[in-house]
Amino acid sequence: MNGPHDVGGMHGFGPIEVDRKSAPFHEPWEGRVFAMTMALAPFGDGSIDRARHAIERMGALYYVTPYFGRWLYGLRNRCVADGLLDENELAGVRKIRPDSGATERPAAIDPVSAVAFLRMGATAKRPDADAARFAIGDRVRARNVHVTGHTRLPRYVRGHVGTVVAARGTHVLPDARAHGLDENPEHLYSVRFSAKDLWGESADPTVAVYADLWQSYLEDARA
Repeated sequence: MNGPHDVGGMHGFGPIEVDRKSAPFHEPWEGRVFAMTMALAPFGDGSIDRARHAIERMGALYYVTPYFGRWLYGLRNRCVADGLLDENELAGVRKIRPDSGATERPAAIDPVSAVAFLRMGATAKRPDADAARFAIGDRVRARNVHVTGHTRLPRYVRGHVGTVVAARGTHVLPDARAHGLDENPEHLYSVRFSAKDLWGESADPTVAVYADLWQSYLEDARA
């Protein structure tokens, strides 16, 4: 979807300042939000694509909140959608909910398992089910589409031509997974776009952008 999270290639946001010396969390509440997000992964649909879509639905006026403030917003949305909390509880009203009748619930993640999960992560790679449509060296055009749901196709590369420089294998399609649909795995490619192709003759000719793009995002531009 086109929203305030997709600002690549736009002016006016200043330089990206990287602070490599500070702790991962600047305030205690940030660490708590991170921990809650990890702890809730076994409940409902804890995929990273769904988490990203929960955040990107934040309105433009609120998107300037601190980074983990966005995580908290997404966490709130997911808890309500999965029935873990309701609006009254979020507003601070104590309420006892009737038993849903569920007989099985995922086990809460323990500290040792949490550390192991963070170190190993979870792969989105899947076995190849069909032949790749493109190969290294092929010229491809990013489709000019404006979807209303989640996508990993950056707005600033849409409609532009680039070159496939790596084939990443088959991976879960975020556009489907973010909405609780089947994984719909597709071939994934790393595509190189020159800065001049993206932003015109005034761009630095020595700069290039590499984007990992799923097969359905691309059209053949070899002709």
